[in-house]
Amino acid sequence: MSNRKKIQKLTVLSVLAAITAIVAFVPLKTLGLEITFTMIPAFVYMFADALALAAAECGLPREKACEYALKTVIGAATLAADSDMHLSELRDAVCSPGGATIAGVHSLESAAFKGAVMDAIKTAFDKTKQLG
Repeated sequence: MSNRKKIQKLTVLSVLAAITAIVAFVPLKTLGLEITFTMIPAFVYMFADALALAAAECGLPREKACEYALKTVIGAATLAADSDMHLSELRDAVCSPGGATIAGVHSLESAAFKGAVMDAIKTAFDKTKQLG
């Protein structure tokens, strides 16, 4: 099985495991939220694609850019899942004062990255409720 197929299989299994855990422990009245979480992989794919496009723009071959973007997302998610640190603490831990990472974080914050993600989730949630 190719690495790409393995990643796809692990992604699907991870999403299904997360959804199962959420659905099993959340009251029925918030079911729309679980359904919304099933949509989040699309947003993660968009983020990974943006990482790959940026890497390609900086000169990395497209195939390698996609591979590295996916491995980075998987690695960061795995580290976050296995850590006791808050997500913002993990972010801060990899930002050096005056460094390239904090400059990139500043750029994302200036572009309202968190707000855009929050709006996407809220929009998906509202649409789920509307669809019944």
